[in-house]
Amino acid sequence: MKNAEIKNSESKASILKKHRPLAVIILSVLILAGMCFFAAGEDYLAVSLDYLLDVFKPQIMSEMSFQVVNVPKGDRFYGGEGCEFILRGGTGIIRASAQGGVNDATEGADLWGGLPVPPHHLLIIPRDDGRGFVAETDVIIMVKGKYYIGK
Repeated sequence: MKNAEIKNSESKASILKKHRPLAVIILSVLILAGMCFFAAGEDYLAVSLDYLLDVFKPQIMSEMSFQVVNVPKGDRFYGGEGCEFILRGGTGIIRASAQGGVNDATEGADLWGGLPVPPHHLLIIPRDDGRGFVAETDVIIMVKGKYYIGK
């Protein structure tokens, strides 16, 4: 009977030794989670929500909506990376870069330099490398994203 008790106690000790690192990790995670939860408190969570609503929501909403922009005759529209635009009025000529043209998402085509800007098509500038168009007449576009208008 004594030998069975000794074997049983040895096996319990070896099991505890094997799983000690796992138990320490689980206990540490639980303690850390509890500290974070109780340290934050209600005021901290309310401030974070206010900050998100006051700062990030307006930024996100402005980036998600199109703005109406006028491009005078002879000026050039330069789109930033990911810029989207739609020609609503006037005419323009695509200006491409050495790395490619302007993506026409409506037709599923790449528009190279010298082609007319198609009206009412969603056009996307893939990189910030000088792609855009030159306005042949006064142009009205809807644009989303970063852009620059210059000579």
